[in-house]
This record gives sequence, C-alpha cells and structure tokens, in this order.
Amino acid sequence: MRSYHITKLNESILSTTKVLVRELGDLDIEAVTLNLLKDYLAWVSERLKPSSLGHRIRFVRSLFRFAFEEGHISRNPALKLREPKMD
Repeated sequence: MRSYHITKLNESILSTTKVLVRELGDLDIEAVTLNLLKDYLAWVSERLKPSSLGHRIRFVRSLFRFAFEEGHISRNPALKLREPKMD
C-alpha cells in the first residue's frame, strides 16, 4: 500500500513539474526571479481554484527549495513566495 501512495505521489510531482516547465517555457533555472514567479502565479490564478493555487505555490516553493539544497541553483527565488490570504 505504501508503494502505491509513493507511486501516485511521484506521478503527481512529475505531472506538476511538466505543467510548470510547459507554462514557464524553456528558461534557465538560474534566470527565474521572485517577480517572474509572482507573475506566473498571477497568470495561473485566473484559471485555478484558490485551493489549487495554494497547491501550486507550495509545489513551486518545494521545487526551488530542493534545487537550491541540491546545489542546482545558487539562490532560491521562491523563498519569499507566499500564499495569498483567503477571506
């Protein structure tokens, strides 16, 4: 059962990563800035439910945290990225 959940999680991560790459385009990961991420999230917020937007923000933050910790990038542009407050 645990391997099923891990497999499903890995499929979800891969799927979301593919969407992010497709939507951001062919950018050098070092060229990504906080402002670019904010613009991207503002753009996707027009078609995502608030809960889905929250998931996307958490995923982006996790992805860049991982890239930074693994030495793939010299700075984490998503460090100050925050979820919008829900009313």
